[in-house]
Amino acid sequence: MKDRTPPFWIFISITLPQLLLGSLMLTAFLTIKSLLDPGDLVYWTLFFGFNVLSIAGFSFYALHLIRIKRGIHWITGALAIALYLPALIFVLYHSNHYFPRSIPRWMYGENDLLMYMLTFNMPPLLLGLITMVKATLRGNDSGFKNLGAALLIPTIWYVTAYGLNKLGIYGGGRIFSFIFPVLLVISTLLFFFLLVRGCYVLYQNRSERWEKFRLVSLFLIGIVFPLLGLALNNGILDIKAPFDMLFGNFSHPLFYIIALANGIVFCIPRPESPNHQLLQYAFRVFFYSYALYFLVVFLPYLPLAIGAIIAFGLGFLMLTPLLLGVIQGQMIHEDYQLLKNHFPKNKLIALGVLAFLAIPISLSLHFYKDKYYLKTAINHIYHPNLKESPKVNTASIKRVLQHVKHHRQRSSGFGFAQHKTPYISNVYQSIVLDNLTLSDTKVKEIEHVFAGTANAPTSRAFRVSDSSRIRLDSVQVNSIYNTQEKYWTSSLDLDITNLQDRGLQEYATQFELPVGAWISEYYLMMEGRKEMGILAEKRVALWLYNQITRGSRDPGILYYLDNRNIGFRVFPFTARQKRQTGFEIIHKEPFELRLDQHTIFLGEGEKSNEVFEAQDGKAIYISSSAKGNLPKVARKAYPHFILDYSDSVGDSTKEAYTQTLLDLTKNFTISPEKAKVSPTNYRSVTKTYFGWEEAQDAMEYEGGFYPERVIQSELVKNYKEPSEYYPIFILVGERNHLRLNREKIANLDFAMPEKHIFYAYNPTSKELKSLVGNKENFDLTAVENVLAYPNAETPTAYLANDGQPSILSLEPDYSFRSIDLPENKWEQGLALESRWYSLQIHPERDASNWKALTRNSFEAQLLTPTTSFLALENEAQKQVLINKQKQTMKADSAYDLTEDVTNMSEPPLWLLVGLMMLLFGIRRRFSS
Repeated sequence: MKDRTPPFWIFISITLPQLLLGSLMLTAFLTIKSLLDPGDLVYWTLFFGFNVLSIAGFSFYALHLIRIKRGIHWITGALAIALYLPALIFVLYHSNHYFPRSIPRWMYGENDLLMYMLTFNMPPLLLGLITMVKATLRGNDSGFKNLGAALLIPTIWYVTAYGLNKLGIYGGGRIFSFIFPVLLVISTLLFFFLLVRGCYVLYQNRSERWEKFRLVSLFLIGIVFPLLGLALNNGILDIKAPFDMLFGNFSHPLFYIIALANGIVFCIPRPESPNHQLLQYAFRVFFYSYALYFLVVFLPYLPLAIGAIIAFGLGFLMLTPLLLGVIQGQMIHEDYQLLKNHFPKNKLIALGVLAFLAIPISLSLHFYKDKYYLKTAINHIYHPNLKESPKVNTASIKRVLQHVKHHRQRSSGFGFAQHKTPYISNVYQSIVLDNLTLSDTKVKEIEHVFAGTANAPTSRAFRVSDSSRIRLDSVQVNSIYNTQEKYWTSSLDLDITNLQDRGLQEYATQFELPVGAWISEYYLMMEGRKEMGILAEKRVALWLYNQITRGSRDPGILYYLDNRNIGFRVFPFTARQKRQTGFEIIHKEPFELRLDQHTIFLGEGEKSNEVFEAQDGKAIYISSSAKGNLPKVARKAYPHFILDYSDSVGDSTKEAYTQTLLDLTKNFTISPEKAKVSPTNYRSVTKTYFGWEEAQDAMEYEGGFYPERVIQSELVKNYKEPSEYYPIFILVGERNHLRLNREKIANLDFAMPEKHIFYAYNPTSKELKSLVGNKENFDLTAVENVLAYPNAETPTAYLANDGQPSILSLEPDYSFRSIDLPENKWEQGLALESRWYSLQIHPERDASNWKALTRNSFEAQLLTPTTSFLALENEAQKQVLINKQKQTMKADSAYDLTEDVTNMSEPPLWLLVGLMMLLFGIRRRFSS
């Protein structure tokens, strides 16, 4: 009786891969189905019908075989090939129906579905081949004859291509178009059948003659070919071929180490002792996960093997994972059959499972360790506990950043991304980055803070449109006062015109909203219909807007740039096109809005003199008129020196800093009694002027210079404990590029009633300059009036004297998980604003408070700094928004969505035409 393949391989080779493929395709289909033509829907229906029926049929058959304790019959293998090969060709041939050119790739999700289709349809074909190989084995079969016949197939194609090239025949006509794919498919199947059959026969051969060559062949397949393949792919071999990480990045030394170790275990003959056999069995299974990984990676490329062998001699290395996987799997099967005579089956199975999972588990644990260090870095910068400044492992953070940059690259076309490790990078992104990523700006910022890179990153500035190219023509305003709920609702309708003769232009502007005013509605006219904006999580909305604007679709977006400034963008405008858009603002009192060259008055009548306290007592709104009645006071300034203690500074600066502080207090008549000093790198220690040397001794020169954290901490403390003194921050360092990232503290503007408080001092040049605005003169005795609330005698807060209303957080330490919003719409805005203030005061609570604030923004339908209004063109875009929003709401708010976008690979009959191009592409080689 012939050796039959166990039926559980049906579940591994057919059921599981097809379930994964079906789920991926279903997710994509549910997103894009509204954009598909009726004809396209027919093809998708055929795919799902085939997917469900084939899974059910083969799975029930496998269960039947298990029940009757029989192996897989060769007819089942032939049936798998007869079903899945035509199905694969059908889908590839009609890929324009599954992936229409009119639908951009990003709408299908992050996965390259064509790549997965090839990957997941290879296992059924391999199962069919192996089953048929076992069924056709004869006692007198020659492995060398089978291998020779296999090698004859690419030789015939080579000679044929050479002859056609010399005759100047490059194909064409319907007959050739039909015959070529048929012959190619048949010859490819025959090639793999003979190749696997030959290797299987040679491996099973126990003759003395063959034993002389056995070790040599195993040495080639197990050690030489894998190491050669890695070196070739990673560009180590100096050859004239584009193999620089063509199949992915496998440059890590562990790939070579494990390949060599697996090869040694693969080649070592089976020992006599059962205990030694057990050890060898454990090691073979341990490394088999590595061998299977490469088999999965190269599955979609196997159909190219013949063309690769013809066009490039070392193309046969693509077959190594297949040969290694099949032979090593057979070795493990034989080991198990022998060992079960000496050891209990359940122990052998348990040992095998543990050994097989050892590498994946170790890799996952390593990823979770990276997650911990990255989370530490992110919390330190984006969600810091301002009362603490802990020491962290900067070396580990720098290492993790290198891993993040390596794994976050994306594919530039069909196939796996170069410089990215297939599948492993996806797992890394899932575990470490919650399936999101980090923007270049954030990666540079983390590097600057912990690695001490020379320049701090700067975020991309919001670019306002040139009014000579695209112009806001007019604004119509309709303001209605709600006498019952006591607030205004102002609707603004905007007419915008593209003044250019070329299309696909974007209108972009920004404007400032006063305190106590919130955007409650947005719309964009699209092809004669009024499309209302959807309130979405801010990162998702910006990501989706950027994806859509790569094409010629209609999005419009409104979002906060900081606490007060709103970014507004509309796309696209065709040549000379005029478009209409608008939004709605709710506000407590009339105000003046500056929108491009237009000055717009919202509401009418006198401004109220109201001081309104929120129902829950967490915040208070002080109108502009009420602020005008508050007493003016001039607080006294005290300096807070922030010293550069990054790793670019040497120990010699300690004495220099001492002299610098003496010079500053002397030259600028600074009283040292209230002064503070903070030696600062990625962390800081703050002491009084007279005790700062103690802090100096406690600090090491490491990481980068990160003064923003010190400033945040001091501003929050000054806001929560108001006094007659306010801080002026003086950054002290030798570097000319010493600067402050103003965006990091912009959201604390409510804690800065005095505005000109940031300076930088260079001890070498003795230059002191302002870091905000144009104020160059430094004078601590200058009078800068602020307003004391509720009075000058017992003030509980100090407010900016700017003629604008203010919101005061009465319980800045309030921690919230969910908010019971009031009925009044404007009061809902006040509640959300006070929670936003709380989040700035306690950024360490971001994990829970950010999500609660975002959800309540959805509930109130009011724009907040965590959300965005986005107008979308079709249902598919809205479905993408929903899917992405679910993903981001589960992740850390510091993570980003992917920033780049690529086009969907759409090669009709890619598998066949690609091979044809490869074959006839060698004409250059012949010509040269």
